[in-house]
Amino acid sequence: AALAARCMKPARLLSLAVASSSAASAILGVPTLGRGLRCRLACTEAAPPIGPEDGEAWVFAAMDSTLRAARDAVNSAEFSAANCELLRARLGLSEGELRRVVVAYPTVLGYSYEDNLAPSLAALQQRLSLSESQLRRVVIAQPQVLGYSYDANVAPSLSKLQRRLQLCDEELARVVVGQPAVLSYSFEAKIEPALAKLQARLELSASSLRRLVLLYPAVLGYSYDANLAPKLQYLQEALELSPNELRAKVLMMPALLGYSLERRYRPRVALCRAHDKPLSAVLSRISRSHREFEAWATDGRGGGGSGGSSRGGGGGGSARGGEGSGGARRGE
Repeated sequence: AALAARCMKPARLLSLAVASSSAASAILGVPTLGRGLRCRLACTEAAPPIGPEDGEAWVFAAMDSTLRAARDAVNSAEFSAANCELLRARLGLSEGELRRVVVAYPTVLGYSYEDNLAPSLAALQQRLSLSESQLRRVVIAQPQVLGYSYDANVAPSLSKLQRRLQLCDEELARVVVGQPAVLSYSFEAKIEPALAKLQARLELSASSLRRLVLLYPAVLGYSYDANLAPKLQYLQEALELSPNELRAKVLMMPALLGYSLERRYRPRVALCRAHDKPLSAVLSRISRSHREFEAWATDGRGGGGSGGSSRGGGGGGSARGGEGSGGARRGE
């Protein structure tokens, strides 16, 4: 777009093309073109084939074709810039936030604000009763939502999720704001199978499953088979928990499901065993950094308390690590 803007004037475009050739006199005097100009002109759809019989007439015909392509590029750039400005104003985005949205989802540059973006944003905001700040947060976290068909994709999946978990409108909005990527998940291919397997594994009632998702919406993004199942199995065996105890631990702190098995649970179980520390500390101190946990395990310092909260958020700890959504995404 920047190059096209510089090439709006034919004289400027000609000077750029001539400068890219090996010799300006050779361009206009003989049919042999410099490599830079030949490549530039050959990439245009309407450029005639290069041949020794074309000569000067070919050069100017190709220049005319290139000018048309440049003008089209300028018009496209102006269209994209105008739509981006409208989107930025609509959501109150900073320049940096707008850049993040465009980099994450470049296709948005081709959408019309009036025909595509504005109606989709309005429909999503109205369906979930989102505030301006909540809508902004959802778009920044999941820019692809700008390309989803609300009627064909978003609305049906939201309705199915709401019925499955018996959520009121406010609770549904909490789930979406807490896990904006849920708007991209296929209910049939990803959400429902994972919920059903998790519910069966932990023997959760409908109300308990609903509470777990409300406290930790990110669980909707985890693959049950690749992530949750091996993690739950390891915790139950390594910590010697009964099914009831495992269920109680997860319901008390659903964020336990988000920590990495390989980078957090296994190393900490090994530390506790090596230094004769109670295995219960693996969960009670789960939010502590590895350095703090290792210091506590090796010499008893650095723990600074239990380290985990009984609230669903996991005591402020980050559930980073081995999560992989592993789910099918809808097309735009």
